Amino acid sequence: MRYLSPNETAAGYSVFVQEDGDWQKVTCSEFGSYLVFSATAAEIDVAIVPVTSVWLQWAILCAVMVAVFVLLIVLCKNHKKKRRQLLLQKTLKK
Repeated sequence: MRYLSPNETAAGYSVFVQEDGDWQKVTCSEFGSYLVFSATAAEIDVAIVPVTSVWLQWAILCAVMVAVFVLLIVLCKNHKKKRRQLLLQKTLKK
């Protein structure tokens, strides 16, 4: 069987076929813009699933964690600075 994705590329997809109530991943290849895979029956249930790289997911997670860490550092510094200014103003008033 051949499948043409909406963005007309075969890269980044996995094919699953339902057999006896279970979804099985099937091997597939690329033929131009088409994703090609074999079917054992005349009628089958097929799921074409977009696949993202595991490394990409980890990179995004790490980037989010670094952004949160930097945000916390900036907020802590601002809080300490304001606190120091309030203490300085209180001591100057006395």
